[in-house]
Amino acid sequence: IAAAFAEDLAEDYVFRVCVDRNDPVFLAWCEQKLGAGASSTVPGCLGQLGAVVALSAAHAPNAQKWWPLVMGILSQGIVVAEAAEVLLGWLDTNTVPGSYRNEVSDELHNVLLRPQDSYDSGRSRLLALTALVELHGSWSEDSAVVVEVVRAAFDDAITWKSVWPLLAALSGSPATVREPVVEVLRAVASGDDRLNSYEDRAIDDERARERLAEMIDRLSRP
Repeated sequence: IAAAFAEDLAEDYVFRVCVDRNDPVFLAWCEQKLGAGASSTVPGCLGQLGAVVALSAAHAPNAQKWWPLVMGILSQGIVVAEAAEVLLGWLDTNTVPGSYRNEVSDELHNVLLRPQDSYDSGRSRLLALTALVELHGSWSEDSAVVVEVVRAAFDDAITWKSVWPLLAALSGSPATVREPVVEVLRAVASGDDRLNSYEDRAIDDERARERLAEMIDRLSRP
């Protein structure tokens, strides 16, 4: 496992430093990188997504060829935001048929509804929910899921820093969804302690509370 992880890191470095993304040798390397199915490591998945983006940019009509691979990466739940960005980007630019939208939505729901059985599952659920709201433009389903995800995010020293895109995207959702979320944000903002974080700078906490106030105001509007 350690050897495979190190190999993924090395390949990801090669990918990042390659300047000419139309070089036939580079594109052939990208094709080879995708041949064995979805990687099981974060660096491997990120490298594969980068390869997919390069290949689809060079051969956009063939993007559907890599759809199953990117869906496989998404389903693992370890690089949710990055995989969703590729898939949603293809949908937004009509690179793939709009009928694929339901498939993405279903898989994001699967990630969202998984039990929190690993150290990063809370972040995966947050990113899946964010992508779902961005995909559909709002959230009209059960607000309890949103409240649970947002509350869990602020309980984690790292995850809460990724919550802002979700809160911004929720502004187009019904009041029945926004109001319970606002209550969570108000509870966080009214706390006497600093926000849970590995950092210990007062300025960071002050800025975060300013963003909280902005989001509370934004989500409280009719």
